[in-house]
Amino acid sequence: MILIKSKDLSLTDLQNHGVWTWSSDLYQNEDLLVAVPITPEGLADPETLLIYAAFKMANGAQLEGVVVYDPDLDEVFAIELFLGDTRITLNRNLLDISIEELKQYIEFSNDINCQVFPIQFQAIPRELLMIKGEFVLRL
Repeated sequence: MILIKSKDLSLTDLQNHGVWTWSSDLYQNEDLLVAVPITPEGLADPETLLIYAAFKMANGAQLEGVVVYDPDLDEVFAIELFLGDTRITLNRNLLDISIEELKQYIEFSNDINCQVFPIQFQAIPRELLMIKGEFVLRL
């Protein structure tokens, strides 16, 4: 079993293991992620999956990161964009926090400006190519 601190997840980790979920060990005092095998059995158990994905911003900029996917609802409710050492999380269920993250992103990358949405996403693992779509925050 491969475990990693959530804050330490990198693009290299995603390239090596395209799907992760949160560890269910309640005795851990840190937010840990565990790699998920991309098999019907492996994907059936977790309530939420973090899937390696490619993103295209409204202005054409291309990024990598993860989509946070709920298999029961067949829905992506959050994304995390990797910008070098910076990670920006946008979550439809946490608009206030997402707005703050977005402000950091706009300050971090002037070429994006307000042309962020819609963000197109596509899962990278070939077994999960059907997970694709558009991510928008209703601000």
